[in-house]
Amino acid sequence: MTPRFQRLAMHLHSLGPRALAEFIHEASNRNGIEDQVLERLEVYYRLNSDALEALGGDRFPILPLRRVP
Repeated sequence: MTPRFQRLAMHLHSLGPRALAEFIHEASNRNGIEDQVLERLEVYYRLNSDALEALGGDRFPILPLRRVP
């Protein structure tokens, strides 16, 4: 995930649930993958926000991860 992607995702998130839902709906509809996106949303729906926060999964890493040869 690039820093640009993270920045744009953070901005979209800051716009609230409606903007995020509209984006997900538009992107999945345009690409014909509504069913697959809905399945993934169901998986994410089962996540526990407290556990996610405790594990650091609620924020981006400080530096982008890079592959070391």
